[in-house]
Amino acid sequence: MSGSDSQSLDNMLEALLQGGLDLLCAIRVLVPPAWRDDETLSDEARAFYEYFSLAMEPWDGPAGLVMLDHRYAACCLDRNGLRPARWLLTRDRILAVASEAGVFDVPAHAVVKKGRLGPSEMVAVDFRTGELLNSKAIDSINAARARCKMAA
Repeated sequence: MSGSDSQSLDNMLEALLQGGLDLLCAIRVLVPPAWRDDETLSDEARAFYEYFSLAMEPWDGPAGLVMLDHRYAACCLDRNGLRPARWLLTRDRILAVASEAGVFDVPAHAVVKKGRLGPSEMVAVDFRTGELLNSKAIDSINAARARCKMAA
């Protein structure tokens, strides 16, 4: 099979989505944070990452990812975090992402929230609720859906 690393990741993401995982879960399975030494991670989130690490090695790269499905618009950086990723969310619930400052031509009054992703960080907009989800919220959602248990 030929193609780029990005194409291979896209193909694997599609396979996980077709297999029943949702976008937030599938991308965290493929591009997890460096979770093993993260003392801030909940036991439930740690169990989620431990469970899926048994089946799949983490992808390092592409450095920055932007994705969309019927429910979520999301962006994340891999755990190396070598590419800058700035994002903003507008009042119209548009999530804009770029690697350079000054790319967005959005009036300040239209911006609800903005930020910059660090290594392994992710943000998503839930189209059903309009909620902006950060990495910790995404970890909680994934852990609750997966209901993994820590090994003794």
